[in-house]
Amino acid sequence: MQLMNSHHRFSNAKNSLVSLGCPVLGYFVDGNGYYVSGCMSACQPSQFTKPGLCTGVGCCQSALPPAVDYYEPHILNFPPGQGDSIFNADFTACRYVFLVETDWLTTTYSDRVYSNRSGDFAVPLVLDWAIRNVGNCTAGRRNDTDFACRSALSECADSTNGPGYRCSCLGGYEGNPYLDGGCIGTHIFQS
Repeated sequence: MQLMNSHHRFSNAKNSLVSLGCPVLGYFVDGNGYYVSGCMSACQPSQFTKPGLCTGVGCCQSALPPAVDYYEPHILNFPPGQGDSIFNADFTACRYVFLVETDWLTTTYSDRVYSNRSGDFAVPLVLDWAIRNVGNCTAGRRNDTDFACRSALSECADSTNGPGYRCSCLGGYEGNPYLDGGCIGTHIFQS
């Protein structure tokens, strides 16, 4: 999946790379074929496996670096019977590597449901969005005609996930900061 030349990036704060099944090394590469992130999932006899955890036994997870705009998953399998037998006990027939929303992984994932899947399944993924025609707010303000924060009552914040910036209305105002006059005052009355 590629997001190059778009306003989106894979959220490094809200997603994880997951390698599911065992034994397997799951990883992904960038658009130039260079390793970006990965993890190793080993097998253990079922009496040593704790259900629901993705900590390296049957399932592992890895963090994403910032500014990832390309994702090409790869799996390096370890054939049964080769290598140390401790990594091959209870091996799974199917293995997956994918990006997933970290909250889903910690609240919904269950190894009983997912670890030996044989069909397709869908998982949630979070994308970050920003104005990406320049590197940050300072560079954006240099060209007033292209600067996206149009409302006089808006503020600019640099992207935390790659180059770019986002706009928001100042505190006490709401609306669309990307439009002239788009931020309007909010009135809260207390009785």
